[in-house]
Amino acid sequence: MNRDLLRFHVGEAAEELHRILADLNDPEFEEGALLVSLAHAYHHLNTGWNSRTCPEYDSDESHFEEFRQFPAVFVDELGREAP
Repeated sequence: MNRDLLRFHVGEAAEELHRILADLNDPEFEEGALLVSLAHAYHHLNTGWNSRTCPEYDSDESHFEEFRQFPAVFVDELGREAP
């Protein structure tokens, strides 16, 4: 597991979620801005998960589209696919 890569992407997602929490106090924060912010957080979570076994992340972004996709299957600790 590439912990440095995961640390980066989970950290980026956490920062975005903290920004969303702060923005929710602003009455002018609208659904469109929420959509963009959540998409950014999902991007980092998905990329972290999908690239977790890469020894090094390809900085030229050749795997960008592949890694940013929502994981098709999550498996619980018993090996069952999540609904």
